[in-house]
Amino acid sequence: MKKIAVVILPLLIYVSPCLCQERSTINKIEKKFQAFEYDSVIVLANTILSTDQNLLQEKAIDILIMKAVSQYSLSRNSEARKSFVEVLKLNGNFELNPATISPKIIDFFNSIKQEFGDITKPKTEGTKIDSTRFANPPPITIAPTLLKNTIMRSMVLPGWGHLYLDQKTKGWILTSAGMAVAVSMVYFIFDANSKEKDYLNEVAPALIQQKYDSYNTSYKIRNALIISYVAIWLYSQIDILFFSDDEFFQNNITDFTAFRSDLLSSQFNLTFRINF
Repeated sequence: MKKIAVVILPLLIYVSPCLCQERSTINKIEKKFQAFEYDSVIVLANTILSTDQNLLQEKAIDILIMKAVSQYSLSRNSEARKSFVEVLKLNGNFELNPATISPKIIDFFNSIKQEFGDITKPKTEGTKIDSTRFANPPPITIAPTLLKNTIMRSMVLPGWGHLYLDQKTKGWILTSAGMAVAVSMVYFIFDANSKEKDYLNEVAPALIQQKYDSYNTSYKIRNALIISYVAIWLYSQIDILFFSDDEFFQNNITDFTAFRSDLLSSQFNLTFRINF
C-alpha cells in the first residue's frame, strides 16, 4: 500500500499543475474569443494544440472551432478550412451549434463536411473509376444559400451583400453612399415635382422664368442622383457576382442548374424611366 502511495503521489503532484494550466489556457482562449480578439485566439489555440498531446477530444474540438471561426472572421478562409477538417478528423459527424455560430460559417462548415465525407467514403468492391473525371475535372459550382442570400441583400441595398460576406470596408462605403444618394434622390424627386407644379401654375410673367429656373435646377439634380444611384446599384451587383466569388465558389458542393432555376423562379422586373 505504501509503495502504491509512493508511486501515485508524485503523479498527482505532476498532473495537477498541468490540468490547471490547461484549464487556464482554455479559459483565456474563450475570453479572447468572446472579446472578438481573434488573432490572440489563433495564437493561443495553436500553442495548446501543439504542446498538449493529451488534450481531451471534446476540448480539442472546442478549441479548433474557436480557432476556425476566428480565422473565418479574419477572412483567412483557407486556414479556417484546415481547422474545420481537423475537427472532422476527430468527429466526422460533428454539427455546429446554430445558436452560437453564424449561418454563413455553418454553410461553410457543411460544405467542407460534405467534401470530407466524399473523400473518406470507402470505395465499394467492383466500383469502376470514371477516367473522364480526371480528364475533365468537375466545374466550380456555387453554394446556393450563401449566394442567394448575398444577392438578395445586395439588390435591396447596395453594400448590404458585401457586409453579409464580411467585406466590411467595401460594404460600408457602398451602403453609406447608396443610402446618402437614395435619400437625396427621393427628396429631389418630390422637390422637382413640387417646383414643376409651381412653374406650370405661375401666371405672373415676371415670376415664370424664376420658377422655371428653380424647377430646372431641381430636375437636373434629381436626374443626376437617379443615375448615380443606378450606377452604385449596378456596381454592387457586378462586384458581388464577378469579384467576390472566393466567398461562394467551392468545389463539388451542388449543381449550379438547381440554384439557377430556384433563383429564376423568384425573378422580378426593375423598370424606371428618366425624362431629360
